[in-house]
Amino acid sequence: MGVFNEIDEGGLNSILVRRLAMKTGSPAPSIAPEIMPDLTLESDRPEWGYLKGEMLCSGAFEQLLAAGLFSVLTLRNPSGSGLLATVTRIQNTGAAPFRVCRIAFGTEAMTTTAYAGVQDLRFRFRTMAMQTATSTPGAVANQGVFCNLDTGFRVFPGAIVLPPGSAVQLQTLAVNTTLSAEVSWYERAAQGGELV
Repeated sequence: MGVFNEIDEGGLNSILVRRLAMKTGSPAPSIAPEIMPDLTLESDRPEWGYLKGEMLCSGAFEQLLAAGLFSVLTLRNPSGSGLLATVTRIQNTGAAPFRVCRIAFGTEAMTTTAYAGVQDLRFRFRTMAMQTATSTPGAVANQGVFCNLDTGFRVFPGAIVLPPGSAVQLQTLAVNTTLSAEVSWYERAAQGGELV
């Protein structure tokens, strides 16, 4: 083992220790001269997600306009699911703009919509944890706006990680408008240290 090239980057050591469920401290306090570091932690093909227990899901949603009301779509990871859900794509497929918001975990009745399904058919007999519901509330209350998706900017530029008991909501910017969206996400069991 080399005595130079000490690894002293807390973030990388932390993710390796937690991701590999190591019981000791730093996984690689130093690098031997013949070892070339490679920091690629995830670069897998979609079909390999099954081997890691990652269930790919997607859905097409539409909430028709209602007079004097906003249209919304809520995606919620239920409390106690033990799963992490990661929203990887939100696309506005309609003519009306909407905002993407973090909201308080609601207590309203939720059901998994018939328009959502798994993208890897090896999971076809497993039920999705993520709950979805479209509705037309009289008012919307957001806690944090990630972005607005309109006709000029139709795809959400990033991922949203939903631990158990959290939710994200799409909300039309004006009343009397129809919300149409396609959403993709994946679900997997949370590893040790991933839930706080």
